[in-house]
Amino acid sequence: TGWGSAAFLKNIDTDKYHVTVISPRNYFVFTPMLAGASVGTVDFKSITEPIREINSKVRYLEAAATEIDPKTNTISCISIVCEGNSCETEMFDVNYDRLLFSVGAQTTTFGTPGVEEYCNYLKQVGDAQQ
Repeated sequence: TGWGSAAFLKNIDTDKYHVTVISPRNYFVFTPMLAGASVGTVDFKSITEPIREINSKVRYLEAAATEIDPKTNTISCISIVCEGNSCETEMFDVNYDRLLFSVGAQTTTFGTPGVEEYCNYLKQVGDAQQ
């Protein structure tokens, strides 16, 4: 649910296509404003947009895709389901006719010694709240 996915969801014709979004995060984050949110200049709610508000006609599954099998057109997923203080993982498969996947950007350290051990990344709302 990054930039590419959000743009795609805003423009997809849901009268032509049945769209399912699989993502561990149910919202889009406007990442350039994370620094401002971390110091209180802007509210966290003002830099996030729920997937269902981006396009209310898409089906959303809060899960992580763990494997794609192009031979059977199946995506294996894992989800964490919590009730009260108890949480369990649930594994399930989703079938597809056509697949578009957007994996987002990977943070790089450029091989700089000490970055992985001492850096505070700023990519998610949780990072900005620390």
